[in-house]
Amino acid sequence: MHHRSTICCFLLVFTLAPFSIRAEADDTTQQILSGSQAAVKKAIGQLQAGEAREDIVAAMVQRLSTEAQTGLRTALITGLRDHASLPQLIQVMLPLVQGDSSPTIRRQATWALVYRDARDAAEPLAKAARVEPEVDIRKTILKAVDDLYGGRAADVRELLLVDPDPSVRALCARIMNRNPDPYDPQVRDALLRALEDSNEKVAIDAAHALLTRNVIDAIEALDQCATVDGKRGTTCADVAAQLRASGNAPYQPPKSDPVVTITYPDEQPK
Repeated sequence: MHHRSTICCFLLVFTLAPFSIRAEADDTTQQILSGSQAAVKKAIGQLQAGEAREDIVAAMVQRLSTEAQTGLRTALITGLRDHASLPQLIQVMLPLVQGDSSPTIRRQATWALVYRDARDAAEPLAKAARVEPEVDIRKTILKAVDDLYGGRAADVRELLLVDPDPSVRALCARIMNRNPDPYDPQVRDALLRALEDSNEKVAIDAAHALLTRNVIDAIEALDQCATVDGKRGTTCADVAAQLRASGNAPYQPPKSDPVVTITYPDEQPK
């Protein structure tokens, strides 16, 4: 009789277990859909690492699309970053980067894509940078493109030549320095044009990129640039001399670029 009771108890536990798990998931979904910021953070924090159930992810997406509070939306972005599949994450985050009214959300969505190494998002991110109104966020997006895509996007070349902010143009020159194709004529032409940039820093970064890429046919343009007074001229003269000395030495990509490196925090600073 004792063994029969024990067996019945085990059967009851195994029978009720799926209902208990489903009830917990339903409660998590409800908290995400209608709970306070603290409740949403708690519900997301209790999820196990990895992709969450589809209904829970769908609840986070739905709440993110209707929520107005920035802090809560940031928590939802973090939850999706950690628990959505990569295609889902790209599908939700790209529209936020491309057109959300909040600069904080645009930045946080960019960080989420980099955190998950969403390389398929690199080209759309580069296009988003072209229309991003905030200089700091434009630079954040470009650094994300560099991290994900190594400066291969055509939009980076265009921003080097047309962006109104010199710090953005200089960043583009450094990103293009990391382009994996050393013989890309479009990169070479953009860097040669950047030698004539109205901002000295942009021209200097472009000259360094030409040297790193060992663009021998840039020597004539560098000689012309060397006639300009100031650091621009001395840098161009030095680069031209090094290129002449190097001859046709093979291209050696930069080992690191500390100026471009960015740390993407898990959470938006308060």
